[in-house]
Amino acid sequence: MTLPDVDPREFERLLAALCDAELGPTEMARLNQLLRSAPEWRDRYILYMSLHATLHNTMGGGRAAGVNDGGKTGRLPRIRLKVKGERCRWTANGRRHRVGLAAAAMVLTGAMGAIAGWWWLTDRAGLDASTHGPIVARSSRSVGVRLGADGLSVGPEGSMRAGEYRLIEGIVQVTFRRGAEVLMMAPAEFNLSENRVLLRRGKLTARVPAPAKGFTVETPSATLIDLGTEFAAEVDQMANAEVHVFRGEVIVQPRSQTDVRPVRLTASSATRVDGASATPSGIDVDATRFLRRLEEPATDYSRLAAAMKPRIYLDMEPTFDGHSLFEVGSSRAIGRFTPGPGHGTSWFPGRIGSSLRLRGPGHGDYALIPFRPEMVGESMSVVAWVLAESRPRWASILKRWGRPEDNSFHFGLYLDDGDLEIHTAQADGREFIAREGRPLPTGCWQQVAFVVDRKVLRLYRNGLEVARAEHPGLRPGSLESIGVGAKLNVAGDGPDPIEPGYWDGRLDEIAIYPQALDADQIRRLYLAAGDERAPEFISDEGASPGARSTPPSGHPSHESPHITSMSPPGPVGPAAAATPAPPKSRILPPLSSNRSDEVSHEGP
Repeated sequence: MTLPDVDPREFERLLAALCDAELGPTEMARLNQLLRSAPEWRDRYILYMSLHATLHNTMGGGRAAGVNDGGKTGRLPRIRLKVKGERCRWTANGRRHRVGLAAAAMVLTGAMGAIAGWWWLTDRAGLDASTHGPIVARSSRSVGVRLGADGLSVGPEGSMRAGEYRLIEGIVQVTFRRGAEVLMMAPAEFNLSENRVLLRRGKLTARVPAPAKGFTVETPSATLIDLGTEFAAEVDQMANAEVHVFRGEVIVQPRSQTDVRPVRLTASSATRVDGASATPSGIDVDATRFLRRLEEPATDYSRLAAAMKPRIYLDMEPTFDGHSLFEVGSSRAIGRFTPGPGHGTSWFPGRIGSSLRLRGPGHGDYALIPFRPEMVGESMSVVAWVLAESRPRWASILKRWGRPEDNSFHFGLYLDDGDLEIHTAQADGREFIAREGRPLPTGCWQQVAFVVDRKVLRLYRNGLEVARAEHPGLRPGSLESIGVGAKLNVAGDGPDPIEPGYWDGRLDEIAIYPQALDADQIRRLYLAAGDERAPEFISDEGASPGARSTPPSGHPSHESPHITSMSPPGPVGPAAAATPAPPKSRILPPLSSNRSDEVSHEGP
């Protein structure tokens, strides 16, 4: 290969300045340009640096500064390298010594690895990164993406070149030329090439059509070869890799020094490959950890929920900026999500499609939506799906709880007991509360709802009424916002500074109705969600399985339910004593006419 038309003296001057720590940013950029332009320049660079190291060590570079060096303290000997044919001549300021080629060769051998590593790191740092490598994929959709400066960025029209990327926030959907579609979820570090991803750290899901069969995911501990399927992979800080197969088949080849046979994973199976030993271990497949598509599916549930005419309906579909909340069927943002620092991504698998994940106390994630006066006449209903990872004090689902005159509601978990509650306040000081009386289960999706009209406040979980209290009805009040996953301050523009009650878990399918839904409507919504055990496995296209004749798993047991109705301690109005239902009154759970068990309705 012919060297570019560059004066060798310029290259020599740049290398000398580098060794003397006198290379400025402009000159450093010029040196990097030359090093990238031809392998011959890189060979000369390696030779020059190896000889410089030899001379520095052999000729006393490690001695105290100022000793027999002409008074130039702190300065390394300047090396000059000139190449003429196959002969090399070098000089050092103030000295002229020849160094044995054998010594230079020894240093060269040791330096090659370090220099090559330096070159790789420099290349990674984004030196003209946008021009490196061929275009191998495109970003077909993104959600609140923020890429690190020490990696490649997305180019025009979503083009993605071969090379290293660092995803700090959000989700990017990467579509390869042969059709493989990969969701990369922050935080993640990955390298793209033709029909291949090197996942150094983070989480991805892949859908691979037949033309892209053979799509490969490299991890530090294993190589995953797809055979036309849908799967997820995750690599943690210790280089442990997990593979979860939802459809089709994946071959997992551990990266071991010994002969380790590959693992063949089929649908609904998973394995973990240890980062230290490369030993595979079978684990249960877990679809709840991996978001598999960004589009919210049209389901029987969403159609039924919309048919009941909600005033606000949030299905928690990921939005382009990662912070806006959109109503179903609308292109207008009605709310905003504010994550705490270091959130990576807050969109996770939901009860239907995707959900918003909030990380609880210590992180400060919350959202707010506007309160509209027309939401509340004297009646109101709220239906949502929630997954609690823990039960923080006063954990919030939806709360509009400000000044006493705001006629507020407080929907979430009760204090430290962690049971579902709906708590309302009237302008005259009266407060009303209905509590389930047993802690909300963690780690599984629960349908939660409350209905208030002019007579009764009702609380539901998984389609069944679990508590009630007499109630005179809500009034609009003055607070302009509703907190989602947190109680807001009295101004309604941020979390309460004393008891924000952050939610720890996921929220999905939040619907606010300006009318009182009846028990049959609540039950029908619950059944329309289908079977929670494996909703994603039922249909490859994500369609809802439809209403089922039997309740989904995880519904509350009503063999001996504890249903409470009470007013909290503290000052109350004169009519408050008459608000709770009389002790020991008897009610039957809705839609349970085929059951003989009755439920006691007791006060505290």
